[in-house]
Amino acid sequence: MADLKFTTIEESARAHFDISRDEYALCNYIQTWSAWPGNRKPGYCDRTKGQMADFIGISSRGIMKMLDRMESAGLVERMSENTFFHRSTQRWFDVVVMAKEVRRGEQSSSLGENKVPLRGEQSSSLGENKVPPHKELNNKENKEDYKECENALPDSENKSLKEDKKEKAPLVAPPPPTRSRQPKQVDPFVAEIVGYMNQKTGRNFKPETGEYGKGILARLKEGYTAENMRAVIDYKNSEWGCDEKMREHINPVTLFRASNFDRYLQAANAPKILQGQQSAPGVQTNQSRYAQTSRGQTTSFGGDAEKFNQKPLF
Repeated sequence: MADLKFTTIEESARAHFDISRDEYALCNYIQTWSAWPGNRKPGYCDRTKGQMADFIGISSRGIMKMLDRMESAGLVERMSENTFFHRSTQRWFDVVVMAKEVRRGEQSSSLGENKVPLRGEQSSSLGENKVPPHKELNNKENKEDYKECENALPDSENKSLKEDKKEKAPLVAPPPPTRSRQPKQVDPFVAEIVGYMNQKTGRNFKPETGEYGKGILARLKEGYTAENMRAVIDYKNSEWGCDEKMREHINPVTLFRASNFDRYLQAANAPKILQGQQSAPGVQTNQSRYAQTSRGQTTSFGGDAEKFNQKPLF
């Protein structure tokens, strides 16, 4: 036998015993299981306290306290102190059975007063009232009757009737309004720097791109100026502009990245000795050394340049 799923509570009996609904459910649970012939002790409920606790929805300790209260109230009795077999008492049985009989009597009497006609009675009444069921209505005749009513109405009322019919037509929900995308506001400083880069590189970077403005404004916040940024653009364009592989790195993200910008700026500000430009003051290049030796001055190896260039005699 599967465990109980619900309990029908006789409110009159519960009020007579002055117990809670959980206590009533426990007593009814014990009464129901004590009548099951498969119990280990016939006439007694052999459910464990864990099973009772799961049914009521409380802890096992709570079940033990509730059982003690029901035993004290004379509604449940135990087979012996050393066992956990329970059954309902005669007091419980008498009051609950009486409450059930009273409830059933009230239901039967109410059925007699508010008698619901049976199927045969409904069909016989149709013969007297001549009211056919809804499913047997002749739609064709109804349409013809409606047309006759329309023709009998005056023109003004007939027109209003047709307008009412149009108004009752199912409404189609209008399409949701389309949201027009507003152009993003571009920071003037970002537009200036990106425009300068486009001018120098011949590219077409969009100043409204979020990643571009993020790096430029971050460097500006750190204290770098527009002149510093233009210097980096000029330097990297002259270094990478003719290299097909490195040309792709001339973009706002790479140049103005926090880990790159200061390094590129320091390189841009350094003397351009190896770039074929004019030497910095106090720095002697290989070309200047060669020019001095050609005028007969001493080379780094010592002696005249002419002696240095002479062929050995042997």
